[in-house]
Amino acid sequence: LRQRGKELPHTTNVSEGRENTRLTRAFVSACRTPNTNHTGLYVAKEKGYFAEEGLEVKFISPHVYDYKRTPASFVERGEAMFAIGPAESVISYSLPPERPRMQAIGALLQDDATCIATLKSSGIDRPAKLDGQTYASYAARFEGRIIKCMIQYDGGKGSFIEYVPDKLDTWGIFLEGKTSAAWIFNHWEATDATLKGIELNKFRLKDYGVPYGFSLLLFGCKEELEKDPELASAFLRACEKGFQEAAKDDVAAAELFMTAVSKEHQHDSVSLVPEQVRESQKIIGKYYIADNGKWGRICKKKAQTLFDWLSENGLLTTLMQSRSPVPGVSTTLDELRDGDPGRPVPTEEVNPDEIFTNKYFSE
Repeated sequence: LRQRGKELPHTTNVSEGRENTRLTRAFVSACRTPNTNHTGLYVAKEKGYFAEEGLEVKFISPHVYDYKRTPASFVERGEAMFAIGPAESVISYSLPPERPRMQAIGALLQDDATCIATLKSSGIDRPAKLDGQTYASYAARFEGRIIKCMIQYDGGKGSFIEYVPDKLDTWGIFLEGKTSAAWIFNHWEATDATLKGIELNKFRLKDYGVPYGFSLLLFGCKEELEKDPELASAFLRACEKGFQEAAKDDVAAAELFMTAVSKEHQHDSVSLVPEQVRESQKIIGKYYIADNGKWGRICKKKAQTLFDWLSENGLLTTLMQSRSPVPGVSTTLDELRDGDPGRPVPTEEVNPDEIFTNKYFSE
């Protein structure tokens, strides 16, 4: 990997102490601490599938940086080759302001595994009742406007408070009752709630007019991917082996995942709850593999549908989010949602086929 003419240390060849064996190091930055969305990645590492492809893969967990940086920022600065995040993150890098273009090269899950959750005890049993409530936000560019549309589609006004907690602990403050709703994974946070005896109302976005087709994507800097396509292909081949294996046996996958996480993050204070991992793995394993038996391929129809929806609902605009707005470049979350998000970006200026690709898969 080269960026701005400089070779970066995370992709130089490093010796692993085995005779005639040298591996190419590649960092992967995730948007969340290790969870069962990532099982296939950790299985691939634990079983040696990355090493078989000549790769030494290191995972960057966001808690190490106190959640002050996004996965895409590591890729943008040349500190990681790959990142894990939602489709909106990738799309955002194709909008103003001018930044390195990101490109999604694989889908961790084949369908959306998220929902908007409220406490059953709150009486908020439909999105329209979120009017006037407080929503726990990840402070993402499109997030608040997506929630606003969802509320409006259900007959509400779409007026709510968007609260960003420290270290993006949206689930923690939700359980503490400081917010009325949070965007969660059905198999991860919802499983935690079940184990704690907490009942939830869960609103799936597609049930309320939002075609949110992807929970998480693998992506990288488009320019750098094109400079080393074989590295990207090798990475995906190993990932596919890992996710295929995880999908076959959820019990074994859960144990492998926990073992691999303890090794990878032994100095990072990553704490997993074994029962949550095991119960979660039973649910999410069904999301890994497509009907055709393959992992990771991005459904172009889903990608186009999401892109068109964002455009038609006025979410593709020039200003991005910031806690310290710069005129003409960024604005606050409240302004994005209810004020001036900038000018609409014409669809002809952004090509979804350049944002989402399957070309790095071997077949």
